[in-house]
Amino acid sequence: MNDERRKKHKTEKEPIRTCLGCRKAKQKKEMLRVVKTIDDRILIDKTRRINGRGAYICLTKMCIDKGLQKKSIDKALRTDISPGNLKELIKITYNIAGIIDDKC
Repeated sequence: MNDERRKKHKTEKEPIRTCLGCRKAKQKKEMLRVVKTIDDRILIDKTRRINGRGAYICLTKMCIDKGLQKKSIDKALRTDISPGNLKELIKITYNIAGIIDDKC
């Protein structure tokens, strides 16, 4: 019985999420998660385990800029991010993402 469980676990596929910047579907682990917590804080979720409403963005400058500036993240998180908080979020996101390149 344990062998069957191991086989099933190994063959499970990774969850797929859509990037708010480029709208491409990618594996969850390849993307950055932005989350709105129940107390209305906006956080970057490195662990992908923080409770709250989440949105995913590719780890590229183009996608981060598009997602944040088109208000895609605001819509996905069902909130309004103030311009000051938006600039701070962009700075933190760039730092965490390490900005791979400008293309998806």
